[in-house]
Amino acid sequence: MVPFVRVIDILLFMQCLLISPYKSSPQMAHEVDVTEVTAVAGLMSSLPCNTTPTVPGDKVLLVLWYKDKYGKYGKPLYSFDLRGEKDGVSLIWANEEEDRVNLNIQSEPNAVLNFLTVQDSDSGMYRCRVDFKKSPTRFKNVQLTVKVPPNEVEFMDEKGMRVQGEIGPYMVGDTLVITCDVLGGWPESSAVWYKNGENIDTSWQVITQTKSRNTLKLDGLTRGDQGSKLTCSGSNNNQTIINLSIYLSI
Repeated sequence: MVPFVRVIDILLFMQCLLISPYKSSPQMAHEVDVTEVTAVAGLMSSLPCNTTPTVPGDKVLLVLWYKDKYGKYGKPLYSFDLRGEKDGVSLIWANEEEDRVNLNIQSEPNAVLNFLTVQDSDSGMYRCRVDFKKSPTRFKNVQLTVKVPPNEVEFMDEKGMRVQGEIGPYMVGDTLVITCDVLGGWPESSAVWYKNGENIDTSWQVITQTKSRNTLKLDGLTRGDQGSKLTCSGSNNNQTIINLSIYLSI
């Protein structure tokens, strides 16, 4: 006769197998496909997982999202469970930040894990597992890369002194030299100069991983340059930009 405690251990082990992201499946015989998603810190980001069954008319029973931690997939981050449910769904969030992440199951053919305000710490490899009533279990990996925008722009004159608001006064015929540093963020940012809204210099360079620099040189200043608006713009993505302007005094 098998001891009662031993029976409980066996049942618990079988339950772990049922929710393991490494459940045996024909798809696991080869490397799982990876989708790459790039996001900007502080904005919304979505990770897709296809829930279309291979057997016509089949239904989804379970969707699990995991995050790779040191090469291992542990407790699910989010689950959509229809096993044993007659109406509605059962959502289980295994993280304390429930108000920042949600699962959208209405965006067919995907079950989308939404980060309402994605953070740098959210970067990493995620795995989605979909169990069907008849179709084979499907696995999908999503590599999330979070870009952190730059957070500061500063100006320096030809002597290396910080300036703001206005630079000058200069004499007619003088040469203006002003440096723009775009600071913070990851990866490195651009640093582009504009004069009265017109792009005049894109020759920026990376000083450190968190500092990009563009030194603007304007020869032969004229009276027409009085009050010109010089703007330096920095960005490392196509969704956010940081600007700082200074006015030229002649």
